[in-house]
Amino acid sequence: EEQIEVRETLFFRFNGKKIEWVVLGQDGQRLEEGLSDADLFNSRFSGTYDGFIVFVVSGEKVLMTNASVPSKQKRKIAQAVPFVVEEQLAAEIDDSVFAIGERNQKGEVQVSVIDEEVLEGIMVLLQELDLRPNKMISETSLVKAKDSAVAVIEDDRAHFLRPDGCGITLQKESVAAAISLVEPSSELE
Repeated sequence: EEQIEVRETLFFRFNGKKIEWVVLGQDGQRLEEGLSDADLFNSRFSGTYDGFIVFVVSGEKVLMTNASVPSKQKRKIAQAVPFVVEEQLAAEIDDSVFAIGERNQKGEVQVSVIDEEVLEGIMVLLQELDLRPNKMISETSLVKAKDSAVAVIEDDRAHFLRPDGCGITLQKESVAAAISLVEPSSELE
């Protein structure tokens, strides 16, 4: 009987000109972390690194939303999603890349959207590294929301995630304005 060993997982993201990273063990415990330039990162994590590799895209660059698509066929869902979420996009459908996730509790399809030029820019930066990610995720998706919306403040940014999978990352100074759009209040000026 062959056992499949779960490897350690490397999460990394760009932080200005540096790369911020953390390695988690099989049990989810933090094994090591660092902030380094690309050369030092490449020397630590060579192309032969055999852990699972996750690149974390800046939350401001990714729209996390939901789409109500009744079809169960992946092809039909993929065709419908761009048109269902079109009004929420800052860019044209043809200039956007869509990632379709699981269905949430309401049966809606979770969708992440990134501008194609932004993604191409990320891919150029990733070419400078010796390793290739197995997966790309949004920072916002790292926030865990079960029964209510959750906000995580990180340095000068705030990550928000609702239980239905919709999420956003904002600069901290924009948080009050964003909340007032959702919950208008005479107390906010």
